[in-house]
Amino acid sequence: MILFNAKGFNNYPLSFQEQEKHRTSMRRITIFLCLFLSFSVELFSQSITGELVDTVTGQGDEVLVVGYGASTKRTNLGAIAQISGEALKTKGALSNLTDALSGAIPGVTVMVKTGTPGTTGEHGNETEILIRGLSTWNNTQPLILVDGAQRPISDLSVDEIENFTVLKDASAAAVYGVKGANGVILITTKRGHTGKPSVSFEVNSSLRSMSKVEKPLGSYDALLARNWAVIHELPLMGSTQMANYVSPRVLGYYRDNVDPEKYTNVDWQDVMTKDLALTTKYSVNVSGGTDFVKYFNSLSYINDGDIMNTGTDDNPRGYKNEFKYQRLNFRTNLDFNLTKTTTFSVNLSGYYGRQQAPDQPGNAFWPGIYKYNPATPLPIYSDGIFGAREPSMLSFYESNYYFKLLTGGTAVEKRTALTSDFHLEQKLDFLTKGLSAWGRFSFDNYFTTDGGNITDPSNYVRKRYDLKSGSWVYVIPPSGSNGFDFYPLPLGYTVETPLSGSIVRNMYYEIALNYKHSFGKHYVEGLALFSRQEYAQGNNWPGKREDWVGRIKYEYDLKYLFEVNGAYNGSEKFGPGYKFGLFPSVAVGWRISEEQFIKNNISQISNLKLRYSIGWIGSDNLGSNAPQWGYLTTWNPYNNWHNMIETTVGPAFGSVIGGANSIYVDQSFMEGTVGNPDIRWESKRSQNFGIEIGLFNDLITGSVDYFNDYRYDMLIPSSNRAVPDFFGQTAPAVNSGEVIVNGLELDLRVNKTFGKVNLWANYTWTLAKNKVLYKEDVEMLPAYQKNEGYQIGQVKTSISAEMIDSWDALYTGVMPESSTGRKDVLTGSARLIDYNADGYINGNDATANGYARQPQNTYSFAFGGDYKGLSLMAQFYGMYNTTLEGSLYNEEMMYGFPLAFQSIVDRTATPEYEVSNPTFRALGIDKRGSIGHWAYYDGSLFRLKTLEISYSLPKNLLKWMLLDNVRLYVNGNNLWLWNKIPIDAESMDLQGENNMKYPNTKNFNFGINVTL
Repeated sequence: MILFNAKGFNNYPLSFQEQEKHRTSMRRITIFLCLFLSFSVELFSQSITGELVDTVTGQGDEVLVVGYGASTKRTNLGAIAQISGEALKTKGALSNLTDALSGAIPGVTVMVKTGTPGTTGEHGNETEILIRGLSTWNNTQPLILVDGAQRPISDLSVDEIENFTVLKDASAAAVYGVKGANGVILITTKRGHTGKPSVSFEVNSSLRSMSKVEKPLGSYDALLARNWAVIHELPLMGSTQMANYVSPRVLGYYRDNVDPEKYTNVDWQDVMTKDLALTTKYSVNVSGGTDFVKYFNSLSYINDGDIMNTGTDDNPRGYKNEFKYQRLNFRTNLDFNLTKTTTFSVNLSGYYGRQQAPDQPGNAFWPGIYKYNPATPLPIYSDGIFGAREPSMLSFYESNYYFKLLTGGTAVEKRTALTSDFHLEQKLDFLTKGLSAWGRFSFDNYFTTDGGNITDPSNYVRKRYDLKSGSWVYVIPPSGSNGFDFYPLPLGYTVETPLSGSIVRNMYYEIALNYKHSFGKHYVEGLALFSRQEYAQGNNWPGKREDWVGRIKYEYDLKYLFEVNGAYNGSEKFGPGYKFGLFPSVAVGWRISEEQFIKNNISQISNLKLRYSIGWIGSDNLGSNAPQWGYLTTWNPYNNWHNMIETTVGPAFGSVIGGANSIYVDQSFMEGTVGNPDIRWESKRSQNFGIEIGLFNDLITGSVDYFNDYRYDMLIPSSNRAVPDFFGQTAPAVNSGEVIVNGLELDLRVNKTFGKVNLWANYTWTLAKNKVLYKEDVEMLPAYQKNEGYQIGQVKTSISAEMIDSWDALYTGVMPESSTGRKDVLTGSARLIDYNADGYINGNDATANGYARQPQNTYSFAFGGDYKGLSLMAQFYGMYNTTLEGSLYNEEMMYGFPLAFQSIVDRTATPEYEVSNPTFRALGIDKRGSIGHWAYYDGSLFRLKTLEISYSLPKNLLKWMLLDNVRLYVNGNNLWLWNKIPIDAESMDLQGENNMKYPNTKNFNFGINVTL
């Protein structure tokens, strides 16, 4: 990183006329700079001034951003966590901001699943955010506000962020009412300051490499393992599988690397990935201000590198079929002091992003990273011809993944966002001191296009060596109808077209009265706010919201604290009787450390506060499970001729032949989706008990929060309804689900200075455990098969007791119910427990085992220090009590190909491997029986999340260079990982080919910061 700060004018006395001339010039210069750099991505943020801090606490206490305003940490009553934008910068140059949040904030679980450059698309990034765990089976996305307006954050530049704040309980989130049940994230962007103009320029370079992906066995070991599988299945398969048996002589060729173009051993993972990829980021910032206007401008560009081995000379067509993401962010934040009591703020921001990827579905080449056959033809031979697969093989495990990666053409998506904010605030002290009013208008546009893409017919001559015939086979694409031999077709190019479903318009406006005033030992604060939002996507009918918000806050002598919040929200998603809802909250607090019996007797306690809050909040963001007008029944036009032919569809009504009074000709109608007039938002009653403490003059500070959330009126989708078939139609979604969440948060920090040495450390730990109280289980269902009583997404599977090690043990135990299942059972199979004791094994024996996918516990600890100019910090992050489905790594010899992993061999019951306590079946091809709960993984992990070391040059050395600061640093992200699953992924099921993703990466970032 390189930073330049250019200071403005020298300090020297000016006459009144000169001052006015100087001020006018500065206004012109400032406005010119603001217009020149009026590009960026987000909106207005209420400025938090020292006046507010002094009014509330009388001291420079830490300021927290809250809903529609600000508070101070000492008198705050809500469960709030906050981190600065500068702290997020230590995560390195990341194109997706959500990836920087992992492990950074207590109570916030961020599950990073892929390392894809960019944030959307076929191979896009799917980072999941949970605040205080999982409390619903519907949409879990928290409400995200950037400078007070609801906006996505993935493409936000970290250089623009001042603070990142999370509101976790009802006291903090109730002002957002029907939008706050999943938690609220508030992002405030940087603003200008009164003083000399400052110009900064940044350059970041980050090296990326693949974090962790287990490789399959090489050809010799994989073919040997397949031989053992063939021998194991001989009792049932006879000679059927002998075609898969490789003779010891041929095995020796693979082992000794004899003629490697014929007896291949392809490390597809090595072929398809690079050791390092380069990500670069540049930014220019201009900030400063006068008494008339303060400004902050930012212009940044990021080019996210690709660890896939694309863009090489191996592509004969010459185009670079690489994963790539390039984004330009721009922002201008202006604060005008129109009068001594009137301020006007303008935020103009946006971004332009271009994301490119190979124009192939993920399972076309991701097996080349995760699950490949090493004995395929070479990706590309020494003569430059691509390897071909056996034409009769339909599975992609025999494909040339490198060929598909390079020659599939490109898919390009371009995203543009323009956002704007206009905020006018007027102090009304002439009516009563402390009263003010503001109004705000926001308007955002998001526009996405597809193309121009490169299309490649992929008609290439390829070859393979046929081991059976001992000859080379060339695969030549068929010739055209013109009678000539094959010739490569030219590349195609598509035009750029808008994606109508990704065109988004968002309009928001609010007006508010705000009151803050102190009366001796009394402090009173009040807020009354009205807002409306209109949101439209593509050509859909606009969605609308309306909010009436109120807050009353009272403090006495900085000791006794009381706050009431509430929101009366309306949404057009629901029918009559459910358009509006009231969401109140109450919070109380007691700062015991301000009592005389503490101050006079226990000087070691510098801060001790108790707080409690209870409130009700909701969520109307229920995704596709709650369509825009789900309370209405739909009717579909239905042709009578089809009704006679397709008798399975069901009855219809209406005119057989359209008459004079019919708007449809030859048309009848049938019932479509059944509406539910009682459909409504999900509700949550949230309670929070908190203790905050500071010891030994804040040498040790921390907080403990216990929370209890009861979520009710949860939407049960129609697909999960337990309604009898005689209902005659797909049952509508219904609000009847109930879930309870209990949890604990711990946040501790130590800070100590020894002379010029400053040391610090902090530790956070979160427990969030949910339990389903009701989810409309089928009547008479055994308790262990119900959702009720278990956590959301609880893993349920058959339980393995042991491995069957003899024929006697096989025939004397309980067998699968189906004849097919019984035929798959051999010695070396898992003995499954007959859980319901009905005499055979089937799906009814599956019961709860382990946990759900989302972790119940997360923790983080960090430490650091600085001495003179040297600074060091390290952060570790972990999660546990999470169980992942692992079929991706528990299916050996797929389609008969030599495919297995060392992690399977190390625990297989195949006797040749002599594993003492096997937890995996004997290797098989056709007879691969269930291994029950041994197919699941403990998803716990512990990683070195961030490490940074920096050095700032001494001030006396910089003074003669006219520099304020020079800082050299290097930091890294995801540098080291310990986990029990074969890849680097957080709470992602390893389930089938469609769940293969772009690998997660570890990053090394280098920079220099120069301030003039």
